[in-house]
Amino acid sequence: MTVAPSAIPSGTRILYLEDSLIDADLVRTLLVGTQPELVFTHVLGKSDYEEALEQNAYDIILADYQIPSYGGEAALAQAQLRRPDLPFVFVSGALGEEIAIESVKLGATDYVVKQRLQRLPAVVARALTEKQERVKRLSAEIALRESEAKFRHLAENVPALVWMTESDLSCSYLSPSWSEFTGQAAQLGLGNGWLESIHPDDREGFIEVLRNSHQEHLGAECECRLRHAGNGYRWTITTAEPRFSDVGDFLGLIGTFVDITERRRYEDELALRADEFQSLADNIHQLAWMADANGWIYWYNQRWFDYTGTTLSEMQGWGWRKVHHPEHVDRVVEKISAHFKSGETWEDTFPLRGRDGGYRWFLSRARCVRDKGGNIVRWLGTNTDITERLEADRLRQLLVNELNHRVKNSLATVRAIASQTMRHEESFENFKEKFESRILVFSTTHDLLTQSNWQGADLRALVEQSLAAHGESSQYLTDGETLHLDPKAAVAISLALHELATNAVKHGALSSPSGRVRVSWSKDQKQNPEFHLRWQEEGGPPVSKPKRSGFGTRLIHRSLAQDIDGEVDFRFEPEGLDCRITGRLSKQ
Repeated sequence: MTVAPSAIPSGTRILYLEDSLIDADLVRTLLVGTQPELVFTHVLGKSDYEEALEQNAYDIILADYQIPSYGGEAALAQAQLRRPDLPFVFVSGALGEEIAIESVKLGATDYVVKQRLQRLPAVVARALTEKQERVKRLSAEIALRESEAKFRHLAENVPALVWMTESDLSCSYLSPSWSEFTGQAAQLGLGNGWLESIHPDDREGFIEVLRNSHQEHLGAECECRLRHAGNGYRWTITTAEPRFSDVGDFLGLIGTFVDITERRRYEDELALRADEFQSLADNIHQLAWMADANGWIYWYNQRWFDYTGTTLSEMQGWGWRKVHHPEHVDRVVEKISAHFKSGETWEDTFPLRGRDGGYRWFLSRARCVRDKGGNIVRWLGTNTDITERLEADRLRQLLVNELNHRVKNSLATVRAIASQTMRHEESFENFKEKFESRILVFSTTHDLLTQSNWQGADLRALVEQSLAAHGESSQYLTDGETLHLDPKAAVAISLALHELATNAVKHGALSSPSGRVRVSWSKDQKQNPEFHLRWQEEGGPPVSKPKRSGFGTRLIHRSLAQDIDGEVDFRFEPEGLDCRITGRLSKQ
């Protein structure tokens, strides 16, 4: 006969361990749909399940038998360890008869296959009824035992310290195991004497639990440290149920102490290791994550949340796609899905969105962890920020390209100077002298450009550098505003100034101690900005226009015309050469 949901006691608290949200909703609807006063709590995995057990807030446990990374038998074992009093029912889609029978032998109350889910309300109702009957039966058996010998035989043979209180909270019975464990004679523990064996720091809490149970006539459970005859104190868990007379009068509590020191030590060690792992994971530079065998991510380190500004509820499973760049996410999902299926180590590079909305590039890797049978049990992954490295690679390539360009241009300039100098000099000595001087100008101009990271050079610095190499400072005057030339214009002007200064030393104003050179410049602020440079000589030998243009004059005309779209006007005044140069300025 099928039991309707209404047969389940009102207010029943159900804990359901199930990794499938769809199956969980089906069970919730089946049990709670027509009886909303039922309390239904669904947990997905191990950590939430074990935390729920610690809360001691449930009347029955339902669990899937096959949960990734956490089998049904493990869930049953934890329930028996922490809440052995709760009914435990397996609800599974693939539970063979042998496994079902073995599960019941291990302590499961019952089992229901998902193909026959309509049986579940009846199974739950029956399990709860049997639980209540067990509690009532235990109380009835104790109340009905007129023979103290029978009760003592029972109490003295259970693997626990049995105790009993009266309605006034005084202790009326302690099993022989009490004396063996605590070293306190049972007779001395009666009344309130037994409380002396409770650790002083736990005593008030223990008394408060007993007092509340007596007032509410309810069961009780708490953990406390109990003095041990061998050495110090040991952790115990005490569980109690109320005792009632045949007519329902409250008689007191009957309970047990069970030594859980080793369990606590194991839990403390496990918690310590978990803290150490979390501390390590949160302090590495990478973003880190873990996924189950199917690629469902269930854990991230703190750096992931700090960078992305997200929460676990947003990111678990495949939620991480939300922080991937839309132009890359489909490619990333396709590739990592293939690796999740094949088990091969995964590596990829892609941008992730930070909490500020900007994207940074990450090198991401993941490898699987297998059990002894070679089956994948989980994936471990990291994301390493390589944004700066990629930018450094880009800049390095940019510098290499720029260097190649500048070397080619420089070699072309040197070749042109060599070719033109050789063409106009009859002797090797003359060629060597003029070629070296022109290359020296080229070199010193490069030094100036290097100081500004090849952003250009100041015209005044170029003028003073050229004049300083050819005469005393008292022989030249400079006048002009700050004027910045790009690298190409700086080289062209330097070569022009060199040729003018060389000619002045040999034939012009600087060949005489009384000679002077005035160099001035200015710029026009217009749509296509220009600069004007004027070279004026005076106090030197008389000047006349040459019958033909020399190589220096032609070099000035050619280099300025090519490199700065410039114009040159040579005026051979009697008092000295007057050279006027006009060139374009780069727009900066």
